[in-house]
Amino acid sequence: MHSIVLNPCKLEFGDRHVVLRGHARRHFAKEVEVPLSLRKVIRGSGEWRVERRRYQLDPATPLATADRQPYSVEIASPTPVETLAVFFRKGTVESATADGQRLLDDPEGWLPLEFPEAALPAGGEVDEQTNLLYRVIKQPHDAMAVEERIWGLASALHRHIRHGLGSARSPGRPSTAAEDETLRRLLRAKAVLDSEFRRELSLGRLSREACLSEFHFLRCYRRVFGETPHQYQTRRRLEWAAHLLRSRDWPVGLVCHEAGYSSVPSFVRLFRRHYGITPGQAQNRKIG
Repeated sequence: MHSIVLNPCKLEFGDRHVVLRGHARRHFAKEVEVPLSLRKVIRGSGEWRVERRRYQLDPATPLATADRQPYSVEIASPTPVETLAVFFRKGTVESATADGQRLLDDPEGWLPLEFPEAALPAGGEVDEQTNLLYRVIKQPHDAMAVEERIWGLASALHRHIRHGLGSARSPGRPSTAAEDETLRRLLRAKAVLDSEFRRELSLGRLSREACLSEFHFLRCYRRVFGETPHQYQTRRRLEWAAHLLRSRDWPVGLVCHEAGYSSVPSFVRLFRRHYGITPGQAQNRKIG
């Protein structure tokens, strides 16, 4: 039996990976529970909802959801929207970069990954591995080629998740229950940043999402993630702007607006400070 199923007529999850590649102008699904998974819009855009958060996905922003985390999707477009979704076989992402000696002793000895949903940055390792998988499945292929790409994607996703989780824990000792709870709260706020980084957000909104005081939230967020919420939002906006400049022939003013800025001069200054060149120069150089 093959370990991968591409576009099955009926979704059945178990001991196989399931990969869906779809084209549609309209598609609706509500409160779907699936295994740990990742989806990406290849062409067009659509809205995914996880709990109270909304994610407008486009070709630059994959979205990962945890095992059995319900989500809804709505696609309504005058032109076909192409999507790719990967539903990992149970234990795949969890074991992708697990300790080798422990898995030699117990091949099924992986530990569950608990994380809130995450909209991943454009051009990151997970995005790149998703693109590589897409290139394989859209051409004639064999199952092993697809499975190798799925493991590459699983490994990249594991590293991304662990990078966020691991930074909250002190090296050399187990985390306490209080630290784990603080991390869960911070990640809920970070999920809001990931889904709404192009909008105006306040420290009060994020701290309420984390159920922490503004002072405690800001201090913990900076300690855990190494930057403030505003610094993270600015970085996500500039990465998004760089993607637009690289992939679309848009004027700088439109890129500025799409990245969430209202002032072009301010946007240009921030972009030059971050990348060392202006947005106009970036269009010519096709920076990442």
